Amino acid sequence: VYGNPKSLNVTEESELKPLNPCAKTKHKLENYLINKSKTNDINYIILRYFNVAGADEKLRSGLISKFSSHLIKIASEVAVGKKNEIVINGDDYDTKDGTPIRDYIHVSDLADIHLLSAKYLMQNNRSNIFNCGYGKGFSVKEVINRYNKLLDKKIKFRVGPRKPGDSKSIISNPNKFFRTLLWKPKHNDLKFILKTSYEREKKIKII
Repeated sequence: VYGNPKSLNVTEESELKPLNPCAKTKHKLENYLINKSKTNDINYIILRYFNVAGADEKLRSGLISKFSSHLIKIASEVAVGKKNEIVINGDDYDTKDGTPIRDYIHVSDLADIHLLSAKYLMQNNRSNIFNCGYGKGFSVKEVINRYNKLLDKKIKFRVGPRKPGDSKSIISNPNKFFRTLLWKPKHNDLKFILKTSYEREKKIKII
């Protein structure tokens, strides 16, 4: 929902300028909940996900998608031989290496965030909005390079055109959630995210 923010790390108070249909839909739903709470006896927790990735450490669950657009999912498919290459959508962004920068959060930490948010809402009966990220940014090329360090072979990629509605850089400031819920992430490590994604991808069949 933040679009192309002016600040390096966005807070929950940063200006909202959604660029694509997914973001615009989420923004509308957020406004719906906020407005409803003003006229009805309800409270809410709004979670603003950054890029969710990785798999359960015991490989019981993980992303399954026939037509995924998620960088780490596609890189995992290439790494295990389900796809031939990954397409980098644009390398001419105003970033350190020309590729978009994202903040990746492990799915198990996000699951913890959901549980804690639900408890917070029930115990305090108070509305709130929280960013769900780690506050660290990695470019597309950095993610691929980190992945290559885990493998015996290199992930094949090529550069394609930009995707409409893509932000050049989105990095969270997650401190509000950390302070409010007294929470610390358990899996704040890109290597762990990539490793669990890879191991999970080896396990699941092609769909």
